Amino acid sequence: MRKMSIGCLLVILVFLAPLAAAKTTEDTSRVIVVFKDGMKAEDVDFIKKCGGKVKRHLKLVNGGVVEIPAKAIEKLKKNPRIKYVEPDLRIHAFQEIVPWGVDRIDADVVWTFGNKGMGVNVCVIDTGIDYTHPDLDDNYKGGYDFVNDDDDPLDDNGHGTHCAGIIAAENNTEGVIGVAPEVMVLSKTIYTKNNNQNHG
Repeated sequence: MRKMSIGCLLVILVFLAPLAAAKTTEDTSRVIVVFKDGMKAEDVDFIKKCGGKVKRHLKLVNGGVVEIPAKAIEKLKKNPRIKYVEPDLRIHAFQEIVPWGVDRIDADVVWTFGNKGMGVNVCVIDTGIDYTHPDLDDNYKGGYDFVNDDDDPLDDNGHGTHCAGIIAAENNTEGVIGVAPEVMVLSKTIYTKNNNQNHG
């Protein structure tokens, strides 16, 4: 009888645990909080007093990602040090099924005049670039990953690489060829110490 009671209790807990987790998620919001002059120690303390927790610092925008009870968001917005509060939304990129081909815009006609993008830099602001791809490796000039805050913008989605390929896939007898096969692509504007130049 005791074994049966313990078994019933475990079944009840298994079914109630997801409900409890769902309630916690429902009552908690994930937001981006941007401060007028950067997030300071007293701002972190204020967030904690509101029942929130700073999950990640976003130094480029003077803010951070905060998990906080939904009812405390209005209190955040009233703080004179805070510039704005907005939801931290998950964004998904949609893959193109039929990409634009160079024949659609007669890019190959332009190539006959020797214009294939040589000397031009194009910045692709997207999910990154797979700079190891054989159609892009020679045309990749660098980049920055603002999601992970580092200088390695290796694409973990595929959309940015797809867009970069439409623009600059090399004329190397394999894969596809881009609109400007000799253009140089960057994943995001960066400062390179090697040549002391800003690229945009």
